[in-house]
Amino acid sequence: MTYKISVFKDRQGRDGWNERYMPWWINFLEAYNLVQLGDDRINDSLAEWNCSNIAGSDYIEFISEVDSTLFLLRFS
Repeated sequence: MTYKISVFKDRQGRDGWNERYMPWWINFLEAYNLVQLGDDRINDSLAEWNCSNIAGSDYIEFISEVDSTLFLLRFS
């Protein structure tokens, strides 16, 4: 079973909310120097955590609950 987690805290909508990333996602991007890089580099780094970026989606997907938990603990 796979586990999907959204990388956004909230999204822009009619009520004017801003698109904001989850703090742990920002920590991950900064730890791997991925802030200004494309999806290919992100996927390479996520693969180390048994995870992948879902193209055209706000989610990342882990192979197991244990992998997602370890990832979130590490970058929270």
